[in-house]
Amino acid sequence: KKMNVPSINVNRELAIRIKDVAISKRKRIIKNELLNLINEFDSDIIMLSRIHYLFDEELKQNPIGLFEYISGNKVILVDWPGEITKGSIKYGTANHPEYFEVDILEENIILI
Repeated sequence: KKMNVPSINVNRELAIRIKDVAISKRKRIIKNELLNLINEFDSDIIMLSRIHYLFDEELKQNPIGLFEYISGNKVILVDWPGEITKGSIKYGTANHPEYFEVDILEENIILI
């Protein structure tokens, strides 16, 4: 059965919203831009896909922290582009500048 959940292509939407913002200022506005984006949808559940830009070095962000910040009263589903293992999630490879790994509580992760 298909769920009727709005899906947001994060890469595309953020590119549109911040294209005219200086690179040096993007890291300061990304949280609020992402929050504004999900608040445009009248839904308690939002699916985020193509989140690769959130790992970009220019943003200097913790994507998990961003998801926690924007979630509020919404359920945020993320099409994770990396590896999910017991107790941690990863993006990229250890020798890559965008490599990201964080320990997580397993009750916060639902694999679909």
